[in-house]
Amino acid sequence: MNAYAVIFAVSVTTGFVLALLVGWAGRRLGVVDVPDGFRKVHGRSVPLLGGVAIFGAFFVSLFLAPWLTGDGRLGLYL
Repeated sequence: MNAYAVIFAVSVTTGFVLALLVGWAGRRLGVVDVPDGFRKVHGRSVPLLGGVAIFGAFFVSLFLAPWLTGDGRLGLYL
């Protein structure tokens, strides 16, 4: 299988799992955006930590890429 397809699949899976975990943690810790009816049009509270999931998925794929592609240029990716 193509190494880039594996990296993509791992990144998407990691992002999905982290989004679920971060959403749960955000609601549990109270790190949410509460709708006020004026500016915020969402109907219920929305966790504010979604960027953490994207950041985590990006870095998992970034550190996985050199080993799967075989080029070993991790310093260039960072």
